[in-house]
Amino acid sequence: MLKQFKQWKVGLVLGLASLAPSLSAQAEVQCDLNIDQNFSIEGDKLTLGDKDASQMVLTPQGVFKDNKPVDLSAEAKAQAEKYRQMLVGKTPEIVDLVQQALKITETTLSELITPLLNEKNQQGLETLVNNMRERVSKMAGEDNRGYYFIGSDKAIDNFIDEETEAEMRDLLQSVAGQFMAEVGAQMMNGGDGAEALQQKMAQLQNLGTDLEARLKEQSEQLERQANKLCEDLKKVEPVEEKLNALMPELGNLRLFKPSDKGA
Repeated sequence: MLKQFKQWKVGLVLGLASLAPSLSAQAEVQCDLNIDQNFSIEGDKLTLGDKDASQMVLTPQGVFKDNKPVDLSAEAKAQAEKYRQMLVGKTPEIVDLVQQALKITETTLSELITPLLNEKNQQGLETLVNNMRERVSKMAGEDNRGYYFIGSDKAIDNFIDEETEAEMRDLLQSVAGQFMAEVGAQMMNGGDGAEALQQKMAQLQNLGTDLEARLKEQSEQLERQANKLCEDLKKVEPVEEKLNALMPELGNLRLFKPSDKGA
């Protein structure tokens, strides 16, 4: 019986581990979007660079560097205004998309997994979700002044990263321990351990299927939005290139780096 119990335990752990791909599933967006340097949007003002270093500010009235107006040709001013309008217009869409993706993940985890967890593992899930929120807030978000982005080599929608996946694995291992303790308690009370474990495995199998179906259903519209937004942001690249040529003081500006996956 002990040998069987150990075999069931291995099966349960493997069953839980198989949920990780479902938990980390995201919309199949056709390009990644990286942000190369800090910038923020406050109303109609676009600020490039870190507040502790040299900043470039683009407004409808002109371009300012370190709070001093930059003397521009008519062509450069027109290009800077075009660039500013593109960023001011698209930035809220980017933030909204990231927040929607995060919300879908949070809601799916909460609704499908929480009912199976004891208090300790519910707290572990809450910690995992809070850590995801914190990672997102360090890359992009909205505050009382407007929208902000922090330059990073990571795609802004990649909030389920290696660190998050490691936390998921730890949580799933803890859940495996919880389930085994519950099965053990049933056996101690004269219950059928094999039947109890089979029920747990069935729960896990259904959970994996439900997670994939829920994430797929809720992410389809998000995927379409993301692909359209990515195509729109690719149009920023030639504007940036021309602006860099007209304004060398920008220091080879390159905010967005969309690149086709698998290209």
